[in-house]
Amino acid sequence: MKGRLLGARIAGWSLVVLGCGHLVTVALDGSRRVDAATSEAMAAMGRATVSLGGPSHSLAELFLGYSLLMGLMVISLGMAVVVAAPRMADPRPLLVAVAASCLVGLALSVWLMPLPPIVGLSVALVGAVLGLTGRTSAVA
Repeated sequence: MKGRLLGARIAGWSLVVLGCGHLVTVALDGSRRVDAATSEAMAAMGRATVSLGGPSHSLAELFLGYSLLMGLMVISLGMAVVVAAPRMADPRPLLVAVAASCLVGLALSVWLMPLPPIVGLSVALVGAVLGLTGRTSAVA
């Protein structure tokens, strides 16, 4: 059980760190210098509106909203693992769900994202797998 909890802690806290890093990056993104092409693309996103069954928003607003929501949800998943796993008689079903989520997220990140989510999700996936196998003695 000790190895399962260590794996769950690794998975959970790495997701919390990944989500916090994502939110910090979003917060600091407006202060960084961008090239002319990026500036032009962001301005075009601000002018393009989309209506998805509610109020219309610009693509820039949707991009920001999805980014903030992503950071919040990754933090929430990580905290759920950190809090729930020690209270569960058998955390394996939770770790299976986390491993599956991290594996899909990792595949999407390798395809579409920069290095930080690839690293963060890899660490979380390794933690979940270690928790599932209960073999963390080499890590501890």
